Amino acid sequence: MIEAQHPEIRDLIRRLTAAGADTAASWRAITDTLWTLSVRCAEAEARLAQLRLQVPLE
Repeated sequence: MIEAQHPEIRDLIRRLTAAGADTAASWRAITDTLWTLSVRCAEAEARLAQLRLQVPLE
């Protein structure tokens, strides 16, 4: 399951469950999670670019 591999998704599910019918809290949980994942993706892309600079082209 994806939530086992990604703590952000597990936290999102927990927060949405806790929010229940509170739509504003649900949207905050979703946008917070998307923001966190986009930051992590940008960090991973930066690390990948750095690694590519270190590997000689063949």
